[in-house]
Amino acid sequence: MNGLIFEIETVTPQLAAAFLRNVRNKARIDHRTVSAYAQDMANELWKLNGEPIILSNKGELMSGRLRLHACQKAGKPFKTLVVKGVDDAHFDSIDALRRRTLADILTIRREPFGRTLASALLLVWRYANDSLVGKAKKVSGQTLLGVLAANPDIRTSVSLTRDVSPTLPHGVAAALHYLFSQVDARLADKFFQELVEPTEAEGNAPFILRRQMKELLLAGGHRNQTAVAALTIKAWEAYRAGKSVGVLRYSHGTESFPKIKDIQEDARFDGITRVPPAAHQNGKLSPPSESLKVHLEHVTPERAKKILETNEGNRSIASAVVEKYARDMKAGAWVLNGQTIKVGQSGRLLDGQHRLAASIKAGRGFDAIVVEGLDDTVFDTFDLGMRRSLGEILQDRREINTSTLAAVLRQAWLIKNGMLQYRAVSPTVAELLDLLGISPDIRESVRLSYKIRDVVAPGLVCALHFFFAQVQKSKADQFIARLGDGANLSEHSPILLLRERLNKDRASRKRDMSDAEKAAIIIKAWNAYRLGRELGTLKWQNAGPKKESFPAIEGLQLLTVSEAA
Repeated sequence: MNGLIFEIETVTPQLAAAFLRNVRNKARIDHRTVSAYAQDMANELWKLNGEPIILSNKGELMSGRLRLHACQKAGKPFKTLVVKGVDDAHFDSIDALRRRTLADILTIRREPFGRTLASALLLVWRYANDSLVGKAKKVSGQTLLGVLAANPDIRTSVSLTRDVSPTLPHGVAAALHYLFSQVDARLADKFFQELVEPTEAEGNAPFILRRQMKELLLAGGHRNQTAVAALTIKAWEAYRAGKSVGVLRYSHGTESFPKIKDIQEDARFDGITRVPPAAHQNGKLSPPSESLKVHLEHVTPERAKKILETNEGNRSIASAVVEKYARDMKAGAWVLNGQTIKVGQSGRLLDGQHRLAASIKAGRGFDAIVVEGLDDTVFDTFDLGMRRSLGEILQDRREINTSTLAAVLRQAWLIKNGMLQYRAVSPTVAELLDLLGISPDIRESVRLSYKIRDVVAPGLVCALHFFFAQVQKSKADQFIARLGDGANLSEHSPILLLRERLNKDRASRKRDMSDAEKAAIIIKAWNAYRLGRELGTLKWQNAGPKKESFPAIEGLQLLTVSEAA
């Protein structure tokens, strides 16, 4: 715990540039997120919230790259916690915490239909800012919360359109109802009511729109949000003008996105096209940085329990996340990496509930930097960035085929631990890196992924190849090769039956095979192929009176990761 330095600093664009000259993470920059952060900084929406800029004991920037690029882009300084001296070996654990979405924030605020409201806010913002066509601009949660504060009637639109789904996605319907209401509120209500209970007359725009959307939905077609919004606007304009329509069409990329006529981008669009600065909220200025208390603490399970007693208004604790963190704590894999536990001026826990709950479950303490005295309103700003993926961590470690390797490691961990049938279970980054460390041959299985990509996604099959190869490697390699090319297979070959089943599932618009079922039939095919047996059928009965146990890989002694370690 020695050697850490933490303090509140004002980061200028010049200091940001200095930090960025020695950055550890070389992955591609998400410029959309940078732009969203920069917009918040330029509009004075950025808050000191206890999220740290983290530097290693070698002086490398370990976390905070996007915020620093945003500072340069905005040309404005921002205050932040800076943590220096974190062990370089702990880099893999940074940014692996569960992320919070705007929908989570709105649900925590007890907004009805929080996920729908988040979708509607984004669509309204995109329409007002001409970003519905082309690559979508990313907008920060703080900006969208500003849109909601300036346009509270969006909530009414969410409520009034709840019965329109599944004709239209609820978020799209709510956003367009709000926009149409700026032109004619009474007619907007009537238009959406007719989408729920249409007048079945040819030429009636709501009827035609409902019929086309229903046909597309039944066919299993992809309903692009931009296209759905465009068709709905066209139907609205025809309905408002009293025009009869035959078929509604929108050609994305070859025609301009339709405009809502007579909508005025005046005061009603405040908070959408121009977000007012938010120097303070609820009449209270944010506390000065000098009033914050930042300290390093060994958080015991008893201390964790006491802090959690102040956990009011947070999102529900996800038991699967707690289980993951607790496993790392029990295994001694939880490390001090500069990320913080945050407490508000009121004494309320603002961020860290899953780590604290995991400490109680594991019966183990953990070291953490605790920030106390934060403005309670910064609760809305936490964890809205992107989680650092295992693929990015593997890329930083100079691995190859990192996306496939990450998928194979996850599937191999689930198989190894007998968890493939449990969808709620998810391994931690530390567990997957441990698996790679004790099973380096898994890279050889990943290298075969190109052989089967045309038949099935390689993650599960390559993970199973890794285990098959421990029984008989030459046969395992042949199994993958024939699964990929289908060459010289007899009518009752288990590989031919497997290929046909996987190809059928891949071609289906409504794929019905879970990973557990795929793994079961692949294992059955492998067991038969290895022993030279032909099969008449290939299936796994997972329900009903003839329910089967999950098949074992014959000849394999399967240990859990913890046993192998």
